[in-house]
Amino acid sequence: MIGPTSVSITIPVYNEEQLLADVVHELLAALQRNGVTFEVILAENGSTDSTSRIVDELAQRDHRIRAIHLPSPDYGQAIRQGFLAGSADCLANFSVDWVDIGFLQAGLAKLDQFDIVVGSKSIARSSDQRPLIRRLGGFLFHGLARVLFSLPVSDAHGIKVLRRDKVVRLVEKCRFGGQVFDTELVARAHQAGLAICEVPVHVEEKRPSRVGVLTRAWQGLAQLVKLRIVLWQEEIR
Repeated sequence: MIGPTSVSITIPVYNEEQLLADVVHELLAALQRNGVTFEVILAENGSTDSTSRIVDELAQRDHRIRAIHLPSPDYGQAIRQGFLAGSADCLANFSVDWVDIGFLQAGLAKLDQFDIVVGSKSIARSSDQRPLIRRLGGFLFHGLARVLFSLPVSDAHGIKVLRRDKVVRLVEKCRFGGQVFDTELVARAHQAGLAICEVPVHVEEKRPSRVGVLTRAWQGLAQLVKLRIVLWQEEIR
């Protein structure tokens, strides 16, 4: 059972006309069964199908759903804007193809001890059912991120639960979007001395990744290096 804590859940949405409505309805039903006070922020970003219209229709039909729109596809900026728009005590993020109420329960329960709870795909009791090439790419990306930023968690990318009062100023400072936003936020939180932990999660794909593994890997590695340079420059100012 989730306690009485209020939570703003951001879901970045890009070309999700096939899955979106069903996923949102299932999420609302699960949250209501658990008695949590919530809002769901659908952060549509640059969709070229009917997703933008569906997002607006869902928000019009249910006051617990809020719609925001970004002009260009950007996973990281969509989450960032959703976090900044959130009004609840706690913030969380899911993906359309990755909603985990069990993780939300575990994360909210830990916020009396920690400021950020990260869902990790690579620690004991976690289960990652994605294709091998995706798992390998994630292992290399997160390994490099840990080395570059001395992160206290094995997997900074993905679903999270956060204390709004502790992280919102750090979200405002984040400069990178894309897949590196998660890493930047956790790196800045670690630098600021926030308490961070990770809990195991189960993940499997509901649809194939929209970006090729090699393209995603190259873009991610390049952004990690740029982020490391930016944070170094900030440290010496």
